[in-house]
Amino acid sequence: MRLLRISSIFVMVSLGVLAGCSASSTPGTPNAPSAGAAAVARDTGGGLIYASSFGDNTVDYYEKGTGPNNPVAGTLSGSLSNPWGMAVDKSGNLYVANSEDENVLVYEKGSTSPTRTLEDSKFPCDVAVGSDGTVYVANGSGPMFSSGNVVIYGSGATQPTQTLNNGHFFHVAGLALDKAGNLFVSYNGQLSGTGGVVEYHAPKFTNTTNMHIKLGYAGGVGFDAKGHLLVIDQTAPSLNVYNVGQRKAVATLTLPGESWFFAFNQKSTRLYVSDQQLGEIDVFRYTPTALKQVDKITNGENPSSDDFGVADTPPQQL
Repeated sequence: MRLLRISSIFVMVSLGVLAGCSASSTPGTPNAPSAGAAAVARDTGGGLIYASSFGDNTVDYYEKGTGPNNPVAGTLSGSLSNPWGMAVDKSGNLYVANSEDENVLVYEKGSTSPTRTLEDSKFPCDVAVGSDGTVYVANGSGPMFSSGNVVIYGSGATQPTQTLNNGHFFHVAGLALDKAGNLFVSYNGQLSGTGGVVEYHAPKFTNTTNMHIKLGYAGGVGFDAKGHLLVIDQTAPSLNVYNVGQRKAVATLTLPGESWFFAFNQKSTRLYVSDQQLGEIDVFRYTPTALKQVDKITNGENPSSDDFGVADTPPQQL
Protein backbone atom coordinates (compact mmCIF):
# COMPACT_ATOMS: atom_id res chain seq x y z
CA MET A 1 0.00 0.00 0.00
CA ARG A 2 1.45 3.38 -0.97
CA LEU A 3 0.70 4.98 2.39
CA LEU A 4 3.22 2.59 3.90
CA ARG A 5 5.75 4.10 1.49
CA ILE A 6 4.88 7.61 2.71
CA SER A 7 5.26 6.61 6.36
CA SER A 8 8.57 4.95 5.56
CA ILE A 9 9.85 8.26 4.16
CA PHE A 10 9.54 9.80 7.63
CA VAL A 11 11.45 6.82 9.04
CA MET A 12 14.11 7.03 6.32
CA VAL A 13 14.83 10.70 6.96
CA SER A 14 14.80 10.19 10.72
CA LEU A 15 17.52 7.59 10.20
CA GLY A 16 19.39 10.12 8.10
CA VAL A 17 19.26 12.58 10.99
CA LEU A 18 20.66 9.92 13.33
CA ALA A 19 23.46 9.29 10.86
CA GLY A 20 24.53 12.90 11.19
CA CYS A 21 23.03 14.58 8.12
CA SER A 22 23.53 18.33 8.38
CA ALA A 23 22.66 21.45 6.43
CA SER A 24 25.24 22.47 3.86
CA SER A 25 24.47 26.20 3.77
CA THR A 26 25.57 28.90 6.18
CA PRO A 27 22.66 30.79 7.78
CA GLY A 28 21.96 34.07 6.09
CA THR A 29 24.66 33.58 3.44
CA PRO A 30 23.53 33.64 -0.22
CA ASN A 31 24.35 30.46 -2.11
CA ALA A 32 26.37 30.82 -5.29
CA PRO A 33 24.45 29.74 -8.43
CA SER A 34 25.44 26.41 -9.93
CA ALA A 35 27.59 26.57 -13.05
CA GLY A 36 25.44 27.19 -16.08
CA ALA A 37 22.32 28.02 -14.06
CA ALA A 38 20.01 30.69 -15.47
CA ALA A 39 20.01 33.91 -13.44
CA VAL A 40 16.26 34.45 -13.76
CA ALA A 41 13.31 32.06 -13.94
CA ARG A 42 11.66 32.85 -17.27
CA ASP A 43 8.11 34.13 -16.92
CA THR A 44 5.99 35.43 -19.79
CA GLY A 45 3.81 37.37 -17.35
CA GLY A 46 1.16 34.82 -16.42
CA GLY A 47 3.05 33.39 -13.48
CA LEU A 48 4.87 30.17 -12.66
CA ILE A 49 3.98 26.75 -11.27
CA TYR A 50 6.66 25.03 -9.16
CA ALA A 51 6.82 21.26 -8.55
CA SER A 52 9.17 19.50 -6.12
CA SER A 53 10.41 15.94 -6.52
CA PHE A 54 11.41 14.31 -3.24
CA GLY A 55 12.99 11.32 -4.96
CA ASP A 56 14.80 13.18 -7.77
CA ASN A 57 16.04 16.06 -5.56
CA THR A 58 14.71 18.67 -7.99
CA VAL A 59 12.30 21.59 -8.21
CA ASP A 60 11.04 22.25 -11.75
CA TYR A 61 8.99 25.22 -12.86
CA TYR A 62 6.44 25.77 -15.62
CA GLU A 63 5.21 28.93 -17.32
CA LYS A 64 1.48 29.46 -17.15
CA GLY A 65 -0.17 29.83 -20.52
CA THR A 66 2.05 27.26 -22.22
CA GLY A 67 -0.34 24.32 -21.78
CA PRO A 68 -2.07 22.05 -22.14
CA ASN A 69 0.47 19.85 -20.34
CA ASN A 70 2.97 22.67 -19.87
CA PRO A 71 6.58 21.84 -20.79
CA VAL A 72 9.25 22.24 -18.10
CA ALA A 73 10.58 25.80 -18.42
CA GLY A 74 13.51 25.33 -16.04
CA THR A 75 14.93 23.72 -12.91
CA LEU A 76 16.10 25.43 -9.74
CA SER A 77 19.72 25.05 -8.66
CA GLY A 78 21.10 24.77 -5.14
CA SER A 79 21.70 21.98 -2.67
CA LEU A 80 18.28 20.36 -2.97
CA SER A 81 18.00 17.18 -0.94
CA ASN A 82 14.55 15.55 -0.72
CA PRO A 83 12.58 18.79 -1.27
CA TRP A 84 9.00 18.55 -0.04
CA GLY A 85 6.39 21.28 0.52
CA MET A 86 6.76 24.84 -0.76
CA ALA A 87 5.25 28.28 -0.28
CA VAL A 88 5.29 31.64 -2.05
CA ASP A 89 5.13 34.89 -0.06
CA LYS A 90 3.33 38.08 -1.09
CA SER A 91 6.46 39.34 -2.89
CA GLY A 92 6.74 36.20 -5.00
CA ASN A 93 9.71 34.66 -3.14
CA LEU A 94 9.73 30.85 -3.04
CA TYR A 95 10.40 28.80 0.13
CA VAL A 96 11.34 25.12 -0.23
CA ALA A 97 11.29 22.63 2.68
CA ASN A 98 14.60 20.86 2.04
CA SER A 99 14.00 17.89 4.30
CA GLU A 100 17.19 15.82 4.15
CA ASP A 101 19.45 18.85 4.68
CA GLU A 102 17.21 20.06 7.54
CA ASN A 103 16.72 23.57 6.20
CA VAL A 104 14.46 25.79 4.12
CA LEU A 105 15.89 27.28 0.95
CA VAL A 106 14.61 30.72 -0.06
CA TYR A 107 14.62 31.82 -3.70
CA GLU A 108 13.98 35.50 -4.33
CA LYS A 109 11.38 36.25 -6.98
CA GLY A 110 12.79 35.29 -10.37
CA SER A 111 15.94 33.65 -8.98
CA THR A 112 16.87 30.08 -9.87
CA SER A 113 19.46 29.79 -7.08
CA PRO A 114 18.84 30.16 -3.31
CA THR A 115 19.53 33.53 -1.77
CA ARG A 116 18.89 32.67 1.90
CA THR A 117 18.78 29.58 4.11
CA LEU A 118 16.66 29.00 7.21
CA GLU A 119 18.31 26.42 9.44
CA ASP A 120 16.21 23.70 11.07
CA SER A 121 17.05 20.79 13.35
CA LYS A 122 14.46 18.23 12.37
CA PHE A 123 12.71 17.23 9.17
CA PRO A 124 10.98 20.14 7.39
CA CYS A 125 8.15 19.02 5.12
CA ASP A 126 6.01 22.14 4.61
CA VAL A 127 6.21 25.95 4.78
CA ALA A 128 3.82 28.89 5.18
CA VAL A 129 4.68 32.59 5.19
CA GLY A 130 2.71 35.34 6.92
CA SER A 131 2.03 38.78 5.46
CA ASP A 132 4.58 40.24 7.91
CA GLY A 133 7.35 37.91 6.71
CA THR A 134 7.11 35.42 9.57
CA VAL A 135 7.89 31.90 8.34
CA TYR A 136 6.22 28.77 9.71
CA VAL A 137 7.77 25.36 9.08
CA ALA A 138 6.20 21.95 9.67
CA ASN A 139 8.67 19.33 10.84
CA GLY A 140 7.24 15.98 9.79
CA SER A 141 9.12 14.02 12.42
CA GLY A 142 12.25 14.18 14.52
CA PRO A 143 15.34 12.08 15.21
CA MET A 144 14.91 8.64 16.78
CA PHE A 145 11.33 8.60 15.41
CA SER A 146 10.21 11.34 17.78
CA SER A 147 7.13 13.39 17.04
CA GLY A 148 7.13 16.29 14.63
CA ASN A 149 6.49 19.91 15.53
CA VAL A 150 6.21 23.41 14.06
CA VAL A 151 8.96 26.02 14.23
CA ILE A 152 8.50 29.75 13.66
CA TYR A 153 11.04 32.20 12.24
CA GLY A 154 10.43 35.86 13.01
CA SER A 155 10.73 38.18 10.02
CA GLY A 156 14.36 38.10 8.81
CA ALA A 157 15.44 35.32 11.20
CA THR A 158 17.46 32.34 9.96
CA GLN A 159 17.09 30.37 13.22
CA PRO A 160 13.78 29.39 14.88
CA THR A 161 12.37 31.91 17.34
CA GLN A 162 9.47 29.76 18.62
CA THR A 163 8.60 26.04 18.67
CA LEU A 164 5.08 24.60 18.78
CA ASN A 165 4.49 21.07 20.08
CA ASN A 166 1.21 19.22 20.48
CA GLY A 167 0.19 15.93 22.05
CA HIS A 168 -1.78 15.00 18.93
CA PHE A 169 1.27 15.15 16.67
CA PHE A 170 3.19 12.12 15.51
CA HIS A 171 3.75 12.98 11.86
CA VAL A 172 3.05 16.62 11.04
CA ALA A 173 1.71 16.77 7.48
CA GLY A 174 1.16 20.42 6.54
CA LEU A 175 0.27 23.91 7.69
CA ALA A 176 -1.51 27.05 6.49
CA LEU A 177 -2.52 30.51 7.72
CA ASP A 178 -6.03 31.90 7.53
CA LYS A 179 -6.83 35.53 6.70
CA ALA A 180 -6.55 36.52 10.38
CA GLY A 181 -3.11 34.93 10.76
CA ASN A 182 -4.23 31.90 12.77
CA LEU A 183 -2.14 28.80 12.07
CA PHE A 184 -3.75 25.47 11.10
CA VAL A 185 -1.65 22.29 11.24
CA SER A 186 -2.61 18.91 9.77
CA TYR A 187 -1.15 15.85 11.45
CA ASN A 188 -1.26 12.07 11.71
CA GLY A 189 -1.26 10.19 15.00
CA GLN A 190 0.49 6.93 15.75
CA LEU A 191 -2.55 4.82 14.90
CA SER A 192 -4.09 4.35 11.47
CA GLY A 193 -7.01 6.68 10.77
CA THR A 194 -6.00 9.32 13.30
CA GLY A 195 -5.34 12.24 10.98
CA GLY A 196 -6.65 15.62 12.04
CA VAL A 197 -6.15 19.39 12.25
CA VAL A 198 -5.18 21.68 15.14
CA GLU A 199 -5.54 25.48 15.16
CA TYR A 200 -3.00 27.75 16.88
CA HIS A 201 -4.45 31.16 17.66
CA ALA A 202 -2.58 34.32 16.64
CA PRO A 203 -0.70 36.31 17.70
CA LYS A 204 1.11 34.27 20.38
CA PHE A 205 0.11 30.75 19.19
CA THR A 206 -0.05 29.50 22.77
CA ASN A 207 -3.79 28.74 22.70
CA THR A 208 -4.93 25.83 20.55
CA THR A 209 -8.17 24.29 19.32
CA ASN A 210 -8.55 20.71 18.12
CA MET A 211 -10.80 20.87 15.05
CA HIS A 212 -12.00 17.26 15.67
CA ILE A 213 -11.66 16.48 11.98
CA LYS A 214 -11.09 12.77 11.34
CA LEU A 215 -8.98 11.75 8.36
CA GLY A 216 -7.55 8.45 7.21
CA TYR A 217 -4.13 9.97 6.49
CA ALA A 218 -3.83 13.76 6.47
CA GLY A 219 -2.02 15.65 3.74
CA GLY A 220 -1.74 19.37 3.04
CA VAL A 221 -4.05 22.03 4.42
CA GLY A 222 -5.13 25.45 3.12
CA PHE A 223 -7.97 27.92 2.61
CA ASP A 224 -10.03 29.14 -0.31
CA ALA A 225 -11.10 32.76 -0.91
CA LYS A 226 -14.37 32.22 0.98
CA GLY A 227 -12.57 31.10 4.13
CA HIS A 228 -13.27 27.38 3.88
CA LEU A 229 -10.67 25.09 5.44
CA LEU A 230 -9.38 22.51 2.95
CA VAL A 231 -7.51 19.33 3.88
CA ILE A 232 -6.32 16.44 1.75
CA ASP A 233 -7.20 12.93 2.93
CA GLN A 234 -4.70 10.69 1.19
CA THR A 235 -6.54 7.46 1.89
CA ALA A 236 -9.70 8.46 -0.03
CA PRO A 237 -8.06 10.24 -1.90
CA SER A 238 -10.02 13.45 -1.53
CA LEU A 239 -9.93 17.16 -0.83
CA ASN A 240 -12.25 17.80 2.11
CA VAL A 241 -13.88 21.22 2.49
CA TYR A 242 -14.97 22.48 5.94
CA ASN A 243 -16.50 25.51 7.53
CA VAL A 244 -13.99 26.42 10.24
CA GLY A 245 -15.17 25.06 13.57
CA GLN A 246 -17.31 22.28 12.08
CA ARG A 247 -16.11 18.69 12.00
CA LYS A 248 -18.40 17.55 9.18
CA ALA A 249 -17.19 18.38 5.68
CA VAL A 250 -19.23 20.70 3.48
CA ALA A 251 -17.96 18.66 0.53
CA THR A 252 -15.65 15.73 -0.11
CA LEU A 253 -14.07 16.32 -3.52
CA THR A 254 -12.57 13.21 -5.13
CA LEU A 255 -8.99 13.43 -6.42
CA PRO A 256 -7.64 11.27 -9.28
CA GLY A 257 -4.74 9.77 -7.28
CA GLU A 258 -3.02 9.93 -3.93
CA SER A 259 -1.84 13.49 -3.33
CA TRP A 260 -0.08 15.44 -0.60
CA PHE A 261 -0.11 19.18 -1.34
CA PHE A 262 -2.16 21.68 -3.33
CA ALA A 263 -1.87 25.33 -4.33
CA PHE A 264 -4.38 27.93 -5.52
CA ASN A 265 -4.00 30.65 -8.08
CA GLN A 266 -4.37 34.26 -6.96
CA LYS A 267 -8.19 34.26 -6.89
CA SER A 268 -8.70 30.64 -5.71
CA THR A 269 -10.40 29.71 -8.97
CA ARG A 270 -7.69 27.30 -10.19
CA LEU A 271 -6.38 24.52 -8.01
CA TYR A 272 -3.08 22.71 -8.62
CA VAL A 273 -2.69 19.33 -6.89
CA SER A 274 0.56 17.35 -6.76
CA ASP A 275 -0.48 13.79 -7.61
CA GLN A 276 2.45 11.59 -6.61
CA GLN A 277 0.59 8.36 -7.31
CA LEU A 278 -0.10 9.10 -10.99
CA GLY A 279 2.97 11.27 -11.51
CA GLU A 280 1.26 14.51 -12.57
CA ILE A 281 0.02 17.89 -11.45
CA ASP A 282 -3.76 17.87 -11.67
CA VAL A 283 -5.27 21.25 -12.61
CA PHE A 284 -8.88 21.94 -11.60
CA ARG A 285 -11.49 24.64 -11.88
CA TYR A 286 -12.46 25.01 -8.22
CA THR A 287 -15.64 25.82 -6.33
CA PRO A 288 -16.23 24.76 -2.69
CA THR A 289 -18.59 22.01 -3.85
CA ALA A 290 -17.01 20.80 -7.10
CA LEU A 291 -13.75 20.17 -8.93
CA LYS A 292 -13.61 20.10 -12.72
CA GLN A 293 -10.30 18.88 -14.11
CA VAL A 294 -9.17 21.15 -16.95
CA ASP A 295 -5.59 19.98 -17.47
CA LYS A 296 -2.81 17.79 -16.12
CA ILE A 297 0.93 18.34 -16.28
CA THR A 298 3.03 15.22 -16.73
CA ASN A 299 6.25 16.75 -18.07
CA GLY A 300 9.00 16.38 -15.49
CA GLU A 301 6.72 14.26 -13.26
CA ASN A 302 7.20 10.58 -12.48
CA PRO A 303 5.05 8.19 -10.39
CA SER A 304 8.18 6.66 -8.84
CA SER A 305 9.78 9.96 -7.81
CA ASP A 306 7.44 11.07 -4.99
CA ASP A 307 6.53 14.42 -6.53
CA PHE A 308 4.98 15.91 -3.41
CA GLY A 309 5.13 19.69 -3.55
CA VAL A 310 3.45 22.35 -5.67
CA ALA A 311 3.45 26.16 -5.48
CA ASP A 312 2.01 28.93 -7.63
CA THR A 313 2.78 32.53 -8.58
CA PRO A 314 1.36 35.08 -8.29
CA PRO A 315 0.48 33.87 -4.78
CA GLN A 316 -3.05 33.29 -3.55
CA GLN A 317 -4.79 36.31 -1.99
CA LEU A 318 -7.20 35.49 0.83
